[in-house]
Amino acid sequence: MGRYRLSVGSAGFIGLLGLFIVAAGCVGSRGDVKESGFPKAPSVTFTDIDGGNTSLAGYLGKSVVLVNFWGLRCQNCIEEIPFLERLNNKYGSKGLVILGVNTDGVDGKTLKRFMPQLSAKFTYPVIVDPEFKVVDVFQMMAAPLSIIIARDGTVRFRHEGYTPEIEGEYVTLIEKLLAE
Repeated sequence: MGRYRLSVGSAGFIGLLGLFIVAAGCVGSRGDVKESGFPKAPSVTFTDIDGGNTSLAGYLGKSVVLVNFWGLRCQNCIEEIPFLERLNNKYGSKGLVILGVNTDGVDGKTLKRFMPQLSAKFTYPVIVDPEFKVVDVFQMMAAPLSIIIARDGTVRFRHEGYTPEIEGEYVTLIEKLLAE
């Protein structure tokens, strides 16, 4: 009886591994995908810097939501905040809601002590996440992370990092989603 041996070189192994990773990533940990093909945003409740609670579900059907994860010691995060402020000023009255989720693992009282030291000011809600529950739900790996959620509750954009060159892409998508 002959023996068969599957031989995969290193390039083949890397290719198979890549295929597995892509296939696994398409399913997602929650497996929730709307008919449109876009993944549904997770169901989550946010606690703002003053201790008030709001849920993502409360915005669905009414607003386009940009969830931005940022940290006090993250230079790119701090550089992005003025751009988010401009978005909030221009599109807030048209249906855009920006939620700035702090990733430092501190409560609102502690965060309030440090925020005046920042060069950036916030006019949109700041969310605290001392137990990293929101970070985990959105599977944040690096900050800043921005996620844009359409009115129908689907995630339409996810971007880690910040450079001014990405701003046009945000504006184009936000205008498109606000027009839907």
